[in-house]
Amino acid sequence: MTTALYNKKIVIVVQSKFPKVLEEFKTQFEATTEDFKNLKLLGIIGEEYGAKEINRILRPITAQKEVEIFGVYNDDLWFGERWLEDILEKLEIYPCVSPGYVETDKWEVFKKAVDGTKDEIGVVPFLYGPAHTFRTSLFRQIGLFDERFDWSVDDLDWAWRIKLNGMESATSKKITIGHRVGTTLTKTKGWNRISDINKELFYDKHGWPAYRHLRNHYKNYHSYFVEWK
Repeated sequence: MTTALYNKKIVIVVQSKFPKVLEEFKTQFEATTEDFKNLKLLGIIGEEYGAKEINRILRPITAQKEVEIFGVYNDDLWFGERWLEDILEKLEIYPCVSPGYVETDKWEVFKKAVDGTKDEIGVVPFLYGPAHTFRTSLFRQIGLFDERFDWSVDDLDWAWRIKLNGMESATSKKITIGHRVGTTLTKTKGWNRISDINKELFYDKHGWPAYRHLRNHYKNYHSYFVEWK
């Protein structure tokens, strides 16, 4: 990778209600990104999180036009080596990219997926929820995070908005992160109800056919990642 990519100004936000989970996240994140001198990790901690808090951070960043890359990540992630390098390379082509993922609470499953896809260079269509990574110029083109949503459809909203604006989002086929299923979800009260409410909000904004279109694409294309569980 060129020196220019290592020197890009990057801000990544991690959202967390759980100090122990966040500490594990930071340990791996910092160990795998130490070569990036202009990378800043910011935390949104506790109950005040979501689109409103993200936009408070993002508005001045977007206005100043200095930060080139902006990411929003869950706290329940494992990171493999060179995960950020892979994302930055693909952001040269796409305005929004998610790292390839496997959903597991077993470290050995994660490592097997990382090793098994280390030579993959392609992508599948659309981004995936636990880790959004954007060119900040995208926010000036199509707007910030939609504050009517909580979680569970924020990735679908971005995927559809990007598509409506004639662009493509993507998820790398090279698996470099593990989404630790159940680490935080089981601790979040009323998650199913939150998910149902946000689906209805998505229908109100984009229509039910848009939701089904995206879900069908996820079922088809993202089955690639399910094979590694």
